[in-house]
Amino acid sequence: MKHGFHTRTHRWSTQPSAHDAGWIPLPDSLQARVVTDPDTLTEATRDLGHQHHQTPGLLLRPQSTHDVATAVRFAAEHGVPGVIARGTRHATGGQSLGTHDGALYLDMRALDQIQVEATHVTLGAGATLRAAAEAAWTHGLRLTSGVTGYAGLTVGGVLSAGGWSLDHVTGTVGDYADELEIVDGTGTIHTCSPSNNPELHRWTLGGLGQFGIITRAKLRLQPARPYASFRVLRGMDHAQMLRAARSLIRRGQLNSVYGRRRGDDPSWEILATAYHHRNDDPMPDMLRGAPDPRAHAGDVQLYIDQVLSHDVDLYDPLIDQGWAQLPKRWWDYFLSDTTISGFLAAAHASEPRGVFGETAVALAMPKFRQAVRTGLRLPAPCGRNPGELVWLADGLLDPGLASSCNLNQWSRAAENWIAHLTEEAAHGGATIYHIGNVKHSMQAHYQRATDHVTALRAEYDPSGLFGRGLWRTTEKPATTAQPAPHHA
Repeated sequence: MKHGFHTRTHRWSTQPSAHDAGWIPLPDSLQARVVTDPDTLTEATRDLGHQHHQTPGLLLRPQSTHDVATAVRFAAEHGVPGVIARGTRHATGGQSLGTHDGALYLDMRALDQIQVEATHVTLGAGATLRAAAEAAWTHGLRLTSGVTGYAGLTVGGVLSAGGWSLDHVTGTVGDYADELEIVDGTGTIHTCSPSNNPELHRWTLGGLGQFGIITRAKLRLQPARPYASFRVLRGMDHAQMLRAARSLIRRGQLNSVYGRRRGDDPSWEILATAYHHRNDDPMPDMLRGAPDPRAHAGDVQLYIDQVLSHDVDLYDPLIDQGWAQLPKRWWDYFLSDTTISGFLAAAHASEPRGVFGETAVALAMPKFRQAVRTGLRLPAPCGRNPGELVWLADGLLDPGLASSCNLNQWSRAAENWIAHLTEEAAHGGATIYHIGNVKHSMQAHYQRATDHVTALRAEYDPSGLFGRGLWRTTEKPATTAQPAPHHA
């Protein structure tokens, strides 16, 4: 059955009457599969947040970069109102949805090829970080960046967002993407790197999909230490957690240190991981003077089992219980090391009752500022300290699987709280990690770089096909004055 786009009605359909000149069929060279399954189409109308809904005009499953380029070229030539490339839809503010009926959606998950070489792994945009880490491990290698808090995300989506990984000693996943293949808004295929079209490469990483669709990436690898040790230090308030995390990071023995709060319990815990050979486990030294002498001690594990355990222990069981169907609201801010404590204190003091369900989670994830080089917008540096930390403060809210609350009331309370937190964060010079529900404008996000970003968008997406869902809640620029963000 042939599908096509009607240029007058902006609707997709199968072939109409023989004399309807406004109906343009998809090219015969396109091998992408048209998705017609009702359940799949229903899932495609929403993202993780279940706040915004938009029905795809047509949902395609590309089988190759050529399919992506052909589909985008068709959309640009015939006035399709937007092209949305999607993976696991792991956003809550409508970023992965269209804003007009008739948009073309591309489910990128069939582009899941993986090829491991001595120093890099080449990945299709639909491959997950979990699959990439497993493939590298079979060669005794690991992703240099480490993995994100949930490794079931597609590589294309992770790189478009930036990819803030759990390892504090590294940059983001995007910092080690040494080559990208991108389809721009005209359907042209580009290969870019730090030495070949560096502007497109730099701004695509963390660029929120505004300049093109990532179809392939080459990520840097390094030899993997075979074992990992892991500890959870519990029972701290936010200030104790931050002090302990900084102390552990200064010791220089650990690969990953970050704070976590789970459910409606306001206390924080620290998750600390070290990668090592069996005979050099640093955990006994790390525990000396730690705030929780009875720290939960996991057995020494193989590296790959430990780094993927965050999914197995936290997210996968919740998804099996129906967590993905709950409404969610998400706040994400980059804060300097001098302002994170004040922000978390303000968040605790203003938290509405019931907004943090038993399955909600908050994270405080540090990185050394000098390691982050992608297009992410970070707060201005506090000085010239090469060891300065910058934090991603992240709260994924839901009412809880067992909650019987009114979901509309819960949503309003969560959104009002996020609006308040955004004001608090702005006073501290924070910038936004634009994957959640924070209301933000393009001007406020890019500030002094807005003209440059606008020019890049005009060059690589002249029809404005991409990024239509990004600023859906942000028609007005932020009103709170804040320092210009630092382009790391």
